Amino acid sequence: MSKKILILSIIASFLFAGLSYAESKDKRIVLERIVDRDGDDTINLGSAITLYTKSFSLRSTENVGVMYQATSDTLTPQISFYLEQSYERPTAEGVADFEYVVTEILEEDRVDHRWGVATLDSLAPLPFARFKLVGGSSNPTDTVIQIRVGKQ
Repeated sequence: MSKKILILSIIASFLFAGLSYAESKDKRIVLERIVDRDGDDTINLGSAITLYTKSFSLRSTENVGVMYQATSDTLTPQISFYLEQSYERPTAEGVADFEYVVTEILEEDRVDHRWGVATLDSLAPLPFARFKLVGGSSNPTDTVIQIRVGKQ
């Protein structure tokens, strides 16, 4: 079984766990809920705004998989998901930081309520990451996002 399929299947099995561990071929896989700057794992992204999640460590990580979902009770969300990386934690969590650069585009203008899945194949050799979330022009004001990262 390929590493990508293995990681994604383990992420799916622990989707609703907080911080979970699984053993696979003597390598621990960690599933981490991504949170906003206030520590909430249900991230509010109402309207056409840009938000940054709290940074997380990629140290000692060889493989990374991501699951993400945007939902709204009124209309279909329109969201762009980007991974940013840096050599240090941001000066302030949840705001733009010029030390962080986009290293991976997960999806642009995603219009869907279902869970999306991605493997991060082109990670830069940098120890910290976070997500940049951009609401599109037709994004409803009640949009909430959940993100899970599986690391091995």
